[in-house]
Amino acid sequence: MGRSIREARLRSEYAYLYPNLVAGEWHTASDVGAKMLLWQLRSGRPPRLGERLLTDKHFEFRGGRDRGEPTPLRTRASDPDEAEIQHR
Repeated sequence: MGRSIREARLRSEYAYLYPNLVAGEWHTASDVGAKMLLWQLRSGRPPRLGERLLTDKHFEFRGGRDRGEPTPLRTRASDPDEAEIQHR
């Protein structure tokens, strides 16, 4: 049975961009995202929000649901909900 909690790990080559995170350690993606937002808010600069807070280029991910597997759980806000999956 797969993990239902999505986890993120900062890639070591991008550690210099995220001084508040330790590269190579797995943490829940929601905790990493919360730390990122808090860090940006405390910096006094407007947050740089794009389509994804944690980019695939800078982070590795594991857990959550497999793409294409119907589930009522959503690991990202842009993931389709169960009704959208059933209409495909």
